[in-house]
Amino acid sequence: MSALPVENVAQLEKWICLACVLDVFTRHMGLAPRTAQLEIKRYAPSVQELYTPAITRPYFEARSVKDGCPYCGSSSKWHARLSVHRIESTKSTDASRRQILKSLPDKQFLVLEEQTTRQHAFYEWLTRSAPVSIWTIPNGS
Repeated sequence: MSALPVENVAQLEKWICLACVLDVFTRHMGLAPRTAQLEIKRYAPSVQELYTPAITRPYFEARSVKDGCPYCGSSSKWHARLSVHRIESTKSTDASRRQILKSLPDKQFLVLEEQTTRQHAFYEWLTRSAPVSIWTIPNGS
């Protein structure tokens, strides 16, 4: 990632409780344990799911690696860390991005691509970097 400009790379971390997922698959959906495990292994999150806040089950915010799941209390061996690296591609960085993606091992990394317009990318950058402020304008009386 060092070949890319720092402003084009964003990193975030999400935690998912596999015990909660297994519970939903087996108890609530009635899947056999082996089938549920295969479904968990095949799971690929969507881009939108990766960027939603981690406030609903099975996602959670980890304060420490040893913390239990806030929903089911499972130990840390049931927790999976999703490390997400978002690369915003431009014409000047496209070749470097493609080279980095080719060098990644397929079994350890999942590559999700999202096409956006320049306007959408600009508005997303504004909401991410600009502080929220509310202005009140007196009406002159």
